[in-house]
Amino acid sequence: MLEMLSAAETCPQVEARADLYLENGLPKAAQAELAPHQAVCRTRIGFSRRLDDATQRVRESDDHIAMGQQWLLAGRLDQASHALERAIEVDSQSVGAESLRQAILSAESSRAPTFEPPVERGQPSFAPANTTSDTAGIAQEFIRDAKNALMAKNYAEAKSSARSALRIAPGNTSAEALLRQAEAEEQQALQNIIIN
Repeated sequence: MLEMLSAAETCPQVEARADLYLENGLPKAAQAELAPHQAVCRTRIGFSRRLDDATQRVRESDDHIAMGQQWLLAGRLDQASHALERAIEVDSQSVGAESLRQAILSAESSRAPTFEPPVERGQPSFAPANTTSDTAGIAQEFIRDAKNALMAKNYAEAKSSARSALRIAPGNTSAEALLRQAEAEEQQALQNIIIN
């Protein structure tokens, strides 16, 4: 078991490392640095502000990812890409960024122009999009990502991917189960850290 240093020795070091993480666009790392020392350091001026700032940046990045997913589902790839860029600007290790990037690339490649024979008069010049299967496919990608993240014990990524799947496919039982499992395992891991 690690010995706890006094607040005077620990807090300035923790705050300095958190500041470096924040300056380098790594708010999750700043959160991880600050959170374990919250009980000891919270009375220091600026400690709570740093933790709130890191938390806000993580939420903002997650919101950009969610918006990008919505733009992607709407077929607005430029807006989806812009939302992805904003998420990465706020948090360079944004949860869900890689999944969104892959989904955008996949959508862009499926939009590649193809030759179609001329349409006869009186027939519609387009076929209706099969958005149901597209949506289900994207939701399944997020579910797969959530499973992989959970196996790697990356609970934040697992929860984010499961929530993304639920945004796309509300009520999806697999996504709901993965979200509950990730939350439970994360809670257990945190309790193990505190106990040990």
